[in-house]
Amino acid sequence: MNTAAHDAPAIDYGTKQRPNYAAMASLALGLMLFVPLVTGGLAIFFGRRGMRAARESFAGRYHTARAGFILGLVNVLLSITAACVYGVHEYHASQRRQCAANLRQIGNAILMYSNSHRGQYPPTFDELVTTGQLPKGSAVFNCPVCRGKKAATVSNVVTSSYVLGPPWKPKLPLRYYGNITFVVAFEPLSNHEGRGMHVLTNHGEVTWVDAPLAAKVMAELKSGENPPDSLKGIMW
Repeated sequence: MNTAAHDAPAIDYGTKQRPNYAAMASLALGLMLFVPLVTGGLAIFFGRRGMRAARESFAGRYHTARAGFILGLVNVLLSITAACVYGVHEYHASQRRQCAANLRQIGNAILMYSNSHRGQYPPTFDELVTTGQLPKGSAVFNCPVCRGKKAATVSNVVTSSYVLGPPWKPKLPLRYYGNITFVVAFEPLSNHEGRGMHVLTNHGEVTWVDAPLAAKVMAELKSGENPPDSLKGIMW
């Protein structure tokens, strides 16, 4: 009796490994960090499917799926962070645009007052209301980000987050002021959390001045230097 056939070891041909397409798709999508959010979400989705297939169906490529899953998480987190940063930046920019628009309206009211008073400028914001250039309680007197903050100007009629620029001689004719540029109104640095301030000139121009220079301009205005020497070459 031939026993060789019975004694020979059995050959295990094994089972052919199934391809893990979800893992490969996850890694490919995860590497597309330049496409925000959407590819990250898809990489997470296919990464989870790929890891499940590797565990349950012996499809292999578990580490490939895991790498795609992690890259997808990174993509999503970076996208959310970038969106938050952009949102904060855009919020501040919109507030600054509204603030500048307020000062332009104040500048127009000052110009109309001056035209009606033989070139004289109003000594306070009150005159803009009492002469009908602006209504009492007008929102243009307050910076949109200054709710709850201490007012920069408190007078009999107007409470404002802006300051009328010192000093000028109201009795001088308007044609004199047409030859020079000086600050008509400005705002304290606290209005925009110390990032800078808007400055309104007698020509109706509103310019944003960043914090380092704004602090110097503020000091010059408070000392009575108008036009401020620091703004030469920038605004005139």
